[in-house]
Amino acid sequence: MSGCYHRGMAKLSGGAALAAGMMLVVGLAGPAQAKLSNAVVARLPDYLKPDVATRFNLRAQRGFAAPVALARDGQPLTPLAADDSDGGGKGEKPAAGPAPVDDSTEYIVVDQSPDRVRAVYANASVRLALWMARDGLATVTLPEARIVARVPPPAPFMTPGWAAPAPATGVYFAPGTRLSGKPSRKKGATGWLETRFVDPDKRFRSAGFVEQALLGTVYPDQPLQGAGAGAEVRGDARILDAPGGRELARLTKGKEWVEGEQTGLRWQGFYFVRIDLGDVQLRGWVAAKAVRDLPPGGIGGHGTFGTGGWGTPGRSVRLPEGTVLRAPGGGEPFGVLLRTGYYPVVQRRGRGVEPIIRLYTPFGNIECEPEVPDTELEPLPAD
Repeated sequence: MSGCYHRGMAKLSGGAALAAGMMLVVGLAGPAQAKLSNAVVARLPDYLKPDVATRFNLRAQRGFAAPVALARDGQPLTPLAADDSDGGGKGEKPAAGPAPVDDSTEYIVVDQSPDRVRAVYANASVRLALWMARDGLATVTLPEARIVARVPPPAPFMTPGWAAPAPATGVYFAPGTRLSGKPSRKKGATGWLETRFVDPDKRFRSAGFVEQALLGTVYPDQPLQGAGAGAEVRGDARILDAPGGRELARLTKGKEWVEGEQTGLRWQGFYFVRIDLGDVQLRGWVAAKAVRDLPPGGIGGHGTFGTGGWGTPGRSVRLPEGTVLRAPGGGEPFGVLLRTGYYPVVQRRGRGVEPIIRLYTPFGNIECEPEVPDTELEPLPAD
């Protein structure tokens, strides 16, 4: 069975080691973003506005260091990898090509084509809209994705006297959880993958089948519906797909008790429970002896890149927050600066004309043309 991991497990890594004194504009961590003025926000395209996350509901994650470009059919950026072979010099070299990336960053998808997506990345310094190859995105769960213990999964349990059947069982995942597997060869399992879920917090383990159609690369920002409380489940309990059925998952918290929801459904010594673990929810049957009412008072039981705003004024230009970024020669905006700082100059183009500047990013160095809002550039220092 193939391994997988939760989207909250990994930490971002990769990028370039930069020379001392050279400003690093784009990072993957940092203080809160500055609030842009209403006048600046009004002139930004929707995909660069501060509320882009509410304007666009789709998300994606990178699984490989596949090509990233400023335009749909633009020249790919060259990602940089750390390199100390120059004995303490600049410490940069082109990466060796697409490779797995340990990147749990969630990008906002604002446009798509059959082979690419346009995704927005933001930190404290800048917001960028970049085109990414679809085959470089991570395979993740879509809504209603779940691990089941057998194929086909059993129908929701029903017994005479009940008004409705019990809910469907499974290990359910919020959209965006990384999950993979290999095609099952079992009879009747066409379209299903055999998989094993590795919980990063070591609360449970699960192995079984996931429907291939419920995995993809672009997913909605849609959390799981939370489970209730009112009960505790023993930390080594087995979660079954039916009363006395097959194991869906096993809790791995030993003698601890785990909070869950006891739904009131019971059959021949088993309770149907829901256990909410954030972006994962266990729904299944547990032996009654492993469930107890909740006692009063609750349970007893890519490296980080810095963000800029500083630099070497002699070879940099000061740009204010709200500066729009375009590719040299024009075109639609692909980014906006979120705080004022000094930015390295690549090419001067005369007094009163914005120079070409460079951004250092984990996706590669970007040369761009700034468009300054309602202000003038400070004069460039003389050489």
